[in-house]
Amino acid sequence: MKTIIPKPIVVRAVESPPFNLSEAVRICGEGEAAKQAEHFATALHGLTGINTSSKGAETDKVPEVSFVLLPRDEGMNLGAYRLTTREHRIAVESDSTAGLFYGSQTLLQLLRRGDGDRWFVPASDIEDSPRFQWRGLMIDVAGHFQSKETIISIIDQMAYYKMNVLHLHLTDNGGWRVEITQYPKLTLLGARGNYDNPNAGPPLFYTAADIEEIVEYAGRNFIRVVPEIDFPGHSAAAARAYPEYFDGNQTINPAAPGVFEFITAVVGEVAQIFPDSCLHLGGDEVVQDRWSEYPEFPAWMRKEGLNDTKEVQAYCYRRMADIVAKAGRRPMFWDEAAQAGVDNKVVVQWWRKGHPEVRDQALAAGHEVVLSPADQVYLDYPAGPGEPGAPWEGNDNGPTSLAKILAWEPIPKTMPPHSAARVLGVEAALWTSFMRTEGFLQFMLYPRLAAVAEVAWTASGQTNLASFERRLVPHLARFRSMGINARTKREDAWRYMRH
Repeated sequence: MKTIIPKPIVVRAVESPPFNLSEAVRICGEGEAAKQAEHFATALHGLTGINTSSKGAETDKVPEVSFVLLPRDEGMNLGAYRLTTREHRIAVESDSTAGLFYGSQTLLQLLRRGDGDRWFVPASDIEDSPRFQWRGLMIDVAGHFQSKETIISIIDQMAYYKMNVLHLHLTDNGGWRVEITQYPKLTLLGARGNYDNPNAGPPLFYTAADIEEIVEYAGRNFIRVVPEIDFPGHSAAAARAYPEYFDGNQTINPAAPGVFEFITAVVGEVAQIFPDSCLHLGGDEVVQDRWSEYPEFPAWMRKEGLNDTKEVQAYCYRRMADIVAKAGRRPMFWDEAAQAGVDNKVVVQWWRKGHPEVRDQALAAGHEVVLSPADQVYLDYPAGPGEPGAPWEGNDNGPTSLAKILAWEPIPKTMPPHSAARVLGVEAALWTSFMRTEGFLQFMLYPRLAAVAEVAWTASGQTNLASFERRLVPHLARFRSMGINARTKREDAWRYMRH
């Protein structure tokens, strides 16, 4: 019980012999619960090699792992579950299939190996429920492309730690990573290169079939996939392919003929291949200094009733949010859009830790907000003093260590309850500008991902570094056994340090 991450709300040890696993065990469930029983049986076999039965005789003498779907309880958080372990029966109970899945992940973490090939589960009672409904991870596949297989392996780890939102940052200056059939040069030209070497090497991107596979696999693990297409800035890859819509650098030219038709077509295709309710359009760090250089710009601004480039930026956000809404998706932007005054139906992702007033104003205006402060949950920053990582503002207040992540309280005590109720949750971000190998990506991601999961799931005031580090020990061994290059100690960073 002292190995579970994220930490459950209630864990009670019980005076009872453990539940012993063998091929005689029956794993069962009815209706929708049967799918979770089958999912667990598959995972159990992969971990232990034990082939269990999903049928078997209905008798008290047959040890059983049962998945039970209860009537919906509106007073409970979605994903809550109960896990009861006794000598002859394990019961996973929830009022949602998501809760049954999360209970199964806890059960996998409870497995112990005895002598030889003997596996058992200690007797216990566990009651658990997630704090936030948005427990996310953003992976930047534009800075350096990450293969479909890498994304699927990350999904496995997210599921194990009960995270439920994978945000794919699909486009940026480094590369355009999703196929758009109406604009083939986006991948033919824009998918070449990376943050280090734009426009170099073969195109690297996901086809619609790749996306379908990723989305389906994530869905089986109760993870939604939110796509991000970054406009109006951070768009140099798209500009290399279709310069007629851009400012000669990395920002769209809103006065260019057909530019919003271009964005409409891109959004329409992305909405077709990503079924999630949200579609993220970036909107951060917009470079405006080239807009005024265009001879047609003053006349266009007068036509649109705009007085300066700040108003032009806000105009772009509004037009793009409307495009996303007409495509049947909910618009989502980084927090600069909230500061520009977009409609409060837009989901805001707050990242600028130096501007808490933007977060608070967005909440007060009625926006739902995802919290991603750069100095707390950006995992491209160093994990320890002198270690490699991004050189920017996320280094304020020291490295992004386990201690720093776990000390973060997402909801300040000064936040009014009506604002706190609009916080959807938290999301870590892994920008890959400096991640040239999968091994380094894993080093930066693990085990800090588990710490973020603890903050996102565990009740307020219940995260504790000493407790987490004790529970983390077998997880580090698990990473090693899986061939995952997790950071286990500071000395692990030496291979990546430059002198």
